[in-house]
Amino acid sequence: MPSSPRPPFLALALAALVALALLPRPASAVKFSLTAHHDPTPKCLWNYAMTDTLVVISVSAPLAGNNLQRLDMEVIDGSASRNTYQAKKGLKGETRMAITTHADADLGVCFRNVLDPSVPEHQAAKYERLVDLDVDIGADAVDYNAIAKQESLSGLEVEMRKLEGVVKEIVDELNYLKRREARMRDTNGANPGHTESTNDRVTKFFYLTFSTLVLLGVWQVIHLRSYFKKSASPRALSPPSPSLDPPNRYRLPAPPLPPQRDSWLTELPLAPSPSSDTSEPLVSVPVSGSGPSFFLAHGAAAGTLVAVPWAHPGKYAGKACVVQTRVARVGALAADAWGEVAAVGGDGGKINVLALSDIDASEPGQHAPPVLASFDAPTGKPVDTLSFHPLASSLFLCTSGGSLAVFDASSESEAAFQIEMPVQGWSAAWSADGRCVSVGGRDGRLRLWDVRAGGAAVLDMASHAGPKPSRHVHLSHLSHPTLFSTGFSRTRDREFSITDLRAPGTPLKTQRIDSGTGLVAPLLDAERGIVYLAGRGDQTLRWVEVPSSTPGQAAPYTEGACGLPFPAQGAALAPPREWDLMRAEIGRVAVLGGAGEVVPVRVEVPRRQYLDFHRELYPPVSAGVPAQTAAEWRAASSDDVPFLEKRQLDPNVPWPARQARGPSAPASAQTPAQGPALTPAPAPEKAAAPAAQTTTSAALPVPVMQPQTSGAPPPAANPTSTPSSAARPALGAAKKADPEPEPAPAAQLSNLSLNRSTPPSAAAAPSPSPAPVSPSASPAQSLPEAPKTLGASTAPGEPFNPGWSRKFLTGKTPLKPDFYDVHDLSATMSADVALLKASPSYLLYPLSGPGGRVAFHPLARPGRLPVHPSCVAVGGTVVEFCVDPFDSRRVCVAGEDGAVRVFALPRVEEWAAGETRGEAQVVLSDPKMDRISELLPHPAAKDLLLTISDDRGNPTARLWDMSKGEMLLDVQLPKGGISSAAWSPSGARLALATKNKQLHVLDPRDPSRTLVSAPSHDSIRPSRLAWASETHLVSSGFNRAASRELILFRLSDAGARVDKLGATQLDVSVAPLFPFVDLDTRIVLLHSRGDRSCLAYSVNLTPKDAYDAFDKLPSFEAGGLQSGWAFLPKARGDVRKVEIVKGLRLTPSTIEVVAFAVPRAKADFFQNDIFVPTRNVEKPSMTAAEWLRGENRPLELIDLRPEGMELLSTAPAPVKNVSTRSKIKQDGLTDSQREKQHLDSLFESAKADEDSEEDEAVQPVRAKHRIEQDDDDW
Repeated sequence: MPSSPRPPFLALALAALVALALLPRPASAVKFSLTAHHDPTPKCLWNYAMTDTLVVISVSAPLAGNNLQRLDMEVIDGSASRNTYQAKKGLKGETRMAITTHADADLGVCFRNVLDPSVPEHQAAKYERLVDLDVDIGADAVDYNAIAKQESLSGLEVEMRKLEGVVKEIVDELNYLKRREARMRDTNGANPGHTESTNDRVTKFFYLTFSTLVLLGVWQVIHLRSYFKKSASPRALSPPSPSLDPPNRYRLPAPPLPPQRDSWLTELPLAPSPSSDTSEPLVSVPVSGSGPSFFLAHGAAAGTLVAVPWAHPGKYAGKACVVQTRVARVGALAADAWGEVAAVGGDGGKINVLALSDIDASEPGQHAPPVLASFDAPTGKPVDTLSFHPLASSLFLCTSGGSLAVFDASSESEAAFQIEMPVQGWSAAWSADGRCVSVGGRDGRLRLWDVRAGGAAVLDMASHAGPKPSRHVHLSHLSHPTLFSTGFSRTRDREFSITDLRAPGTPLKTQRIDSGTGLVAPLLDAERGIVYLAGRGDQTLRWVEVPSSTPGQAAPYTEGACGLPFPAQGAALAPPREWDLMRAEIGRVAVLGGAGEVVPVRVEVPRRQYLDFHRELYPPVSAGVPAQTAAEWRAASSDDVPFLEKRQLDPNVPWPARQARGPSAPASAQTPAQGPALTPAPAPEKAAAPAAQTTTSAALPVPVMQPQTSGAPPPAANPTSTPSSAARPALGAAKKADPEPEPAPAAQLSNLSLNRSTPPSAAAAPSPSPAPVSPSASPAQSLPEAPKTLGASTAPGEPFNPGWSRKFLTGKTPLKPDFYDVHDLSATMSADVALLKASPSYLLYPLSGPGGRVAFHPLARPGRLPVHPSCVAVGGTVVEFCVDPFDSRRVCVAGEDGAVRVFALPRVEEWAAGETRGEAQVVLSDPKMDRISELLPHPAAKDLLLTISDDRGNPTARLWDMSKGEMLLDVQLPKGGISSAAWSPSGARLALATKNKQLHVLDPRDPSRTLVSAPSHDSIRPSRLAWASETHLVSSGFNRAASRELILFRLSDAGARVDKLGATQLDVSVAPLFPFVDLDTRIVLLHSRGDRSCLAYSVNLTPKDAYDAFDKLPSFEAGGLQSGWAFLPKARGDVRKVEIVKGLRLTPSTIEVVAFAVPRAKADFFQNDIFVPTRNVEKPSMTAAEWLRGENRPLELIDLRPEGMELLSTAPAPVKNVSTRSKIKQDGLTDSQREKQHLDSLFESAKADEDSEEDEAVQPVRAKHRIEQDDDDW
């Protein structure tokens, strides 16, 4: 019979044994030298071995020819009992020993080389022993050759014996792992009966978690079902109490579309699309004599309008009331708020004023209302916008081309007022008080004019970016002048902004809408502060509820949206008389489609029941009566603000019918007909409280831009319209009958201004008339309030608290970078060259690629940077660049060809993306000048530039006149290669750091007699310099161990020597640190390329010892790597936020604004211990010629204190209230009421904090150091 095949598992077992035999065995061998010492530290080598394992140790340590050292050896293990297996002294030659381990632990072989006492310790390096150690563990320790000889084994038997030993080791290892797993499963090993406690705990935790999730899911299902059942019925909603929730009592839901199409107005003979981006496609007419209210829309036929009544929905079959306007093509359309007249603008600049009282919108057919007046635009170009005055009758404005005109329809004369605008406008509107006219220009700026005063714009601020159209309205329900605008951002996204005109540089809120392309028109519900946003071509109607700023009633912005059945072409608000008051309807928006249909969208507030009239939803509205005539408005001053007559809506009282009044009606016609139908609200008195003013369309003051005056101002051009008090001129508040009481909050704006402060000497002088705003002013520059000039001869006084704590310094940056999408940043420039420079107008950084380009971008235009940024080009490689501190538009760029090119950047408003400037104004060159390493403008002299170049081993400093391109002086510098240079704060001395580890200080005008030197850092790597005062220098460099360090030097009073006061070691890095010192606070900021942090230290100019020169402060930490920093002048910070330094941080893709501030408990006071009078680094103190003659004129000092801000040193000290039992129950509240009151206050505080974070969008990035409140201010 044939033999049966070998079982397959046997073959696999043999293969596994062969593989295991080939595995590396646990043996180790090492050879090392051991130096002798009198008291040596043992040197141990450790190997792991399990219990009952054979270990063979072989040591070879030949003697080095002397007996002055003794080698000792000890074999121990790392178990808890610290077993000692062998201990031998005086090892010589070769030693071999075998041991068996007693525990599962590391086995260590330790050596000590003891030096003979007769040999001094400083000669120990000469005595050492060479040790050769071989440790065999387990099967590898068995001498199979000896076993084979003793037992006469063959070669195959020897190999099998080896495999047997290996297998035994594997089995022992597996048993050890099994025992360890059992120990891990048994966390309570002391309990023998509990061997699976860990698994039991995990199992119980699983069941607990699973049960909790199941119960939570069941509860969510039950809760959501009950919630949606309640939401399905409007009667289930409880009515909000206005006394408990006054800030947002409307709580708008999504306005539902009508359930049936019966309420639509369809098949109207309307134009399919608006005629232009500036035209209004739909205009609401509130009252038309005794007839119904209607709205006007552009007709299908040229030069016609269609009047459609609000109360007559249905199909019109192309038959409607068509109004003939007597213009060739309707370009602009507007109707007054009284339903009397409408103005229509044509292509040729013709404007017809039509009477609306004769139009019966319910009668279809052709209507030709009388033309009350006809005007021609001053430019003769098409009319862009029309807008009627909100308070006066027959008065409207018109923009055409670059001209703004105000016409009086009651007199067929030329324009009553005319203003030439810098650019053509997108939109124009009257302010809420009717005193000013605002125009959004096509250059992205919004300007405000007082047309009666004439002259330049009283306010010029940046609005939405880009050449695309924008719209704006003035909010009248707030206690301060506020503007709501819609437009496009730099990234072509649609957005809206809310701006307080008292501080136009920073919007209160800017919100992205979407990325649509159509214009978004804002429709204002003035009484409630609700703005409806109708985007052209959108199928969504949005709204924003702007909260009232009444003290104690702060509320977040409420936003919402609803869908539309077709793309909207325009929208208009229905007058209040058309609302269904018993259904809690607070608004109705008519949305115009492109196929001749109009859908009225009702806005209703859900209530539990609609049987009663909810009066709390309806504040008083305009009674439809103008406050004054056009002639009265023209004759009145800017301080005379009329008030509209109000009436309270009541469904039981019908809206009164009144006689139509033409534009030339007498003033007595303004009084409405008396009768029971009219229930007017109380008229505000001239000295009314702020609450009374907010219930009317009261005048909201807008501040006036006023130029800085250095002395007594010139006489006012119009003294009758300018206040004669010490306060600065404003657009005025409501006139007060009695000047004795304190002004209302809304009226206090007459004491504010948007521009530089007036010196005290000018307070009693007549206020100057408004002057034109400088075109180079940017919003970013107007953010901080301009400081007061103290003069160059004024020395800074000693602060009342010079030792204030700097340990709470913190850096903050917006969550979203101010500038993002940085393209083509150069990565090839040297690490000791700063990649980011900034002036008050521009930021600059080098670009990669050919041409030697340096990009520049305005600071006033944050957002996405262009793909192809504007730049200056030198035609070669850029080695260094700088900006002129006294001219924010001048930049100097040094090329590899040894020449410096001086460029003039455009004004901020003339900047255009993608522009390349290759022609320099001036080229600074010298045949001997080699590669330039430093460009340093003089800190005090105008047009003076220092260049340092290594002219083939002969370092030379040259002084240039940047305005003429002439070299004024050249100075031979010490040998050794210049690493960096820095001017002293006054510009009297120049400090140089060389690569031969020396620091030099000299006066370039007399270098031979003023040169002093001192040793610097111990490394030849680059070092950077910065002055901490006129006699103290801070140097950042490297020590001998390649660690970065900071050194403080002091120049003697006579300038004869330089002393090293102290130093501190920082960290280990290859990148050099760039120091920046704030001279007022003695805070030095250190940054380098490739790091994530900006280090901060305080400098002690009079240290007690070498270790007291610098104190570590919290550092600024960020998530991404940085490429460079640039710091702005001190006056550019916000002292109200206690911002000490403001800088720009460059990363490979973003540029962030970082503000370093100190938190204070009393931030409402001016922190005069921190903000001492500082140097005005933006204004030179002398010319280049004066400095060369030897003058050292210091910079003038300026006071950063805003006007009206109280000093911290004069603030009252806090009074500590001692809590006693007698005071606990004084409020008379129960414990539950007191707890509820406490929770309500916490809730209001949390909402206020949320609003503040949303407005500022600034969060601290640093997380390493906890930000605490500084108590230096008491």
